[in-house]
Amino acid sequence: MSQRIILIGPASALVAAVEKGLKSNGNHIVVADDVRHTLLLVRALAPDVIVAPRALSDQDLALMLLSSSVPLVVTADVDLDIQAALLLQHQGVARVVPAQLGRQVLSAVVDAPLRTERPVQRALAQLGLFKSTGALEIGNPVEGEIVVDAGQIHHATAGDLTGLDAIKRLALREGPLPVQFISGEQLLTDIEIDVDMPSRTPSGDIILDELDVEHAVEVAPQTIEELAMLLPPSVLVVEDDPDLARL
Repeated sequence: MSQRIILIGPASALVAAVEKGLKSNGNHIVVADDVRHTLLLVRALAPDVIVAPRALSDQDLALMLLSSSVPLVVTADVDLDIQAALLLQHQGVARVVPAQLGRQVLSAVVDAPLRTERPVQRALAQLGLFKSTGALEIGNPVEGEIVVDAGQIHHATAGDLTGLDAIKRLALREGPLPVQFISGEQLLTDIEIDVDMPSRTPSGDIILDELDVEHAVEVAPQTIEELAMLLPPSVLVVEDDPDLARL
């Protein structure tokens, strides 16, 4: 699917590599000098996606997100973990892609229907991109928990459901829904308990039975295509005014 994409420069070997990778999929690419130039091009080109091949400064990121509703994909050229990625998403970034995963991953992310994602879906998508160990808490009070190890889901609960059914239920929750990541350092995985489900200590940490970890079943969406199956139905809007149609 060909898209209009603006790359936030300045021109460099990294930007050129990203441009080449995205062009190979038939996308129309324009390289902007900086964030302010990008915002001028947004009004002229009406792009589908904006890609920042480098992590933006806090000031540039705030300016970008406050001034444009176009989905922003950030390719981080620094080592980010899932907590940092979720923080950027909380600020309004559509997706954070670790640079070391290559341009094919970036192309798949850009081609995904970023506009329709709900907060939990975006968080689940990040799990496949970052090699993190810990747990996602969804909702406040907590409506469900997803335990992950090295980017793969090992256990999920949502009400009386577990496994893939729990993930589907949580992924279809309407937003805004708070998503918090608890790092692996805060998880107690060496305490044996007599129940099959993760439970909580008074401090709020999750206790996992070691057998749960050993016999865990990987049920995370493995590809962008599988993730897309969790997305809500598309809605066709017929409107002759572009601004009203976008709204």
